[in-house]
Amino acid sequence: MKKKSKLILINKILLVILFSFLICNCSTDRDKQLNSSEYKLLLSADNFVDPLTGFKNYWGIVKTVAKNHDIAVIEKEQPFKLKHKEISFFDTENRDLRKAGFLIRQKVKYKKGQKKPGFEY
Repeated sequence: MKKKSKLILINKILLVILFSFLICNCSTDRDKQLNSSEYKLLLSADNFVDPLTGFKNYWGIVKTVAKNHDIAVIEKEQPFKLKHKEISFFDTENRDLRKAGFLIRQKVKYKKGQKKPGFEY
């Protein structure tokens, strides 16, 4: 019975995700063009014992590789300014969502110490 309730929970979660995408993607502007891509890397925490030094070292590597491949790098005014945010990942105890190829992530951003309302998809 426990397995059946987990399956029902997974189905409900997937249904909510599906409806969220359907609702959020309802737009009157059908001519949107992709103008950028975002890639994320998982880096070893060992290289970031001191976060500022780790960021600077890694950023130096990124800029060198980009330069060697003639890729322009646009830096923010304060590229090493730390931002406060919480990222949580949700799954069942046995990682059923992950095994099925799904990932549920919640990102909470803060502004002036307060949770910042918003929704991204």
